[in-house]
Amino acid sequence: MANTYWQRHSAYTIEDHWILPAPDAKLEDYDPWEADRSAPRDEDRPLSQLLRLAQQLRPYRRAAKLPLREHKLLSGWLRRNGLLGILPHETLQYTTAAVWHEWPPPEQRRVGERPSGMRPAQRQVTRTSTGWQTRYRERGPERPLVHTRLGQPVLAEDLEGVAHRVESLRLTWPKGEFVTESLGKRFQSFFPANGPREAQQRDYVPLVRDASWEEYGEYLGVFIDAAHNLAAPLAGLQDWEPDGDWHDRNAMRAIAQINAAAGVVAPRGALMLDGTKALGWTSHSLLGIYALMMLEDLSGGHRVMHCPVCGGFFLSAAHQSRFCSSTCRSTHHKREWRKANKQGAAEGEDKGSEVDM
Repeated sequence: MANTYWQRHSAYTIEDHWILPAPDAKLEDYDPWEADRSAPRDEDRPLSQLLRLAQQLRPYRRAAKLPLREHKLLSGWLRRNGLLGILPHETLQYTTAAVWHEWPPPEQRRVGERPSGMRPAQRQVTRTSTGWQTRYRERGPERPLVHTRLGQPVLAEDLEGVAHRVESLRLTWPKGEFVTESLGKRFQSFFPANGPREAQQRDYVPLVRDASWEEYGEYLGVFIDAAHNLAAPLAGLQDWEPDGDWHDRNAMRAIAQINAAAGVVAPRGALMLDGTKALGWTSHSLLGIYALMMLEDLSGGHRVMHCPVCGGFFLSAAHQSRFCSSTCRSTHHKREWRKANKQGAAEGEDKGSEVDM
């Protein structure tokens, strides 16, 4: 199996309801599949921890602060795994404002070819199964390299006709609706350092490059909602057996929701250094990778369980499991011990009263 890498920062901050890279945090690659395989217990898997957190933190209220314990747990999870990649997960295509590009652009040059000048153009980025495809739409005549500056916004008089709309097309999850909206409105929700005007005029590079992740953040409520929506279908799959009633319909809706999340993951062939060929996966979001992990668990015999302590749903390969974590198991035993002690004390008082009589 070839490695599938995701990118995370070495630390994150949760401030003003935003999850952002911490100052001076370093961007690094890591393998979510290896992190999953190396977990000593099911409850230590990043996916399991995320599902527990999402169910504990939902519903999220903007006016309220995260409890200190949940804040520490979420900060630790983010440091180990990074953000979910909600923007690239939903984005199908986006077109940026016209700026000055070297012409021909790097992606369209032949080997050894050098740019002959600068041309106003819009970057159109489309998501494909193998990655992000960039095309440039010419919007004006070419000029010598020394007359313009790379990336500078194009003035109206330098454009030929009306420029293409500056917009974003996305497929919402889990609702599955196609939404076209202003690029600035959509992208400012994930690049909060930009003002509305800058967000609309910025020439966003494809959402897999290091430069795009340096300022990328996710609103805390959106992050929690996405993780909760990943956990929610488990309720419809608990104790499911095909019997033709409403349980079947709920189970079908549940598996369809997980499938939709995993749809951004695609198979990828790789040539290894030892001369062998391998099969791996490529994904536009960590959210999609976790959805695929859930499908692998379900198809591999994991059962959907309901924790009697926290009320959350979880996946377990051990069919005798009752609790989602050792914390909930310990809480249950403490409650039972207190209940038994209280009951024993009450029975002792009753016997004492009978003797006095």
